[in-house]
Amino acid sequence: MSELSEKKIQKFTDDLLECEQNSIAYPNLTANYPGETIDKAYTVQRNFINKLVDSRMLGGIIGYKAALTAKSAQDAMNIGEAVIGVLFQRNQTTAESLVVDRQVAVETEFGYVTNTNIKEPVLARDVHKLISSYCPVVEIASPNLRNRPNGIDLISSNSATYRFIRGKSHGVQEEISSLDPLDNFTVELKLGDQTLHKESSGNVMSGQADALTWLINEVVKRGYAIPAGSFLMTGSIGPAHPAKNGVYDANFSDLGSIALRI
Repeated sequence: MSELSEKKIQKFTDDLLECEQNSIAYPNLTANYPGETIDKAYTVQRNFINKLVDSRMLGGIIGYKAALTAKSAQDAMNIGEAVIGVLFQRNQTTAESLVVDRQVAVETEFGYVTNTNIKEPVLARDVHKLISSYCPVVEIASPNLRNRPNGIDLISSNSATYRFIRGKSHGVQEEISSLDPLDNFTVELKLGDQTLHKESSGNVMSGQADALTWLINEVVKRGYAIPAGSFLMTGSIGPAHPAKNGVYDANFSDLGSIALRI
């Protein structure tokens, strides 16, 4: 039986909220509760999210993200599956120059906007019907934990959500029959003149449709709402790179590029 009672969840998530308010590192859930499960970690996450919503310190919820979509990332976090996080209004930034208050990593991703309320699980063959537009994304992710994290710690503290930048939006045409064409773009991330990665946009799970379907279904499973207009990020294309000071350029082929100075 879990040691993490409702009272302890309330206390732990109060601590998470205080850390967010003061821009200090979060406590690791497993430091005090080492035997906790993925399901209980999501219970903690949901409680933390509710407190963030009530506080309005990050604005309202605007969407969700997938994290640890690559097996190598899952292995590093000692967890056997991808995880989700919640995106708030103030996680999104348009700044071309970003001053960070914690250790961060830079990732390249795709983001999607939903065209309808989603309340039930979906199939990959139908997921394109639920999307009005898509865009390149640079995520600036940060676990922000006091000790080396594992997957349980990551989930409970909202899965390394910190900042993200959306690139140019591209509408989804009604006549398209799948998201398969979105697997065929080359995504290159550079720091100055150094290429950090050059990957196919389809190298997320089994492709963009699979990753988007997984994300939607996991969000629904975990009890979150997906209203029309929600923004969904399907996970890192290529590895996450610990950030260094400098100018990053993320090029998404014909879809455009995003520049960022850290």
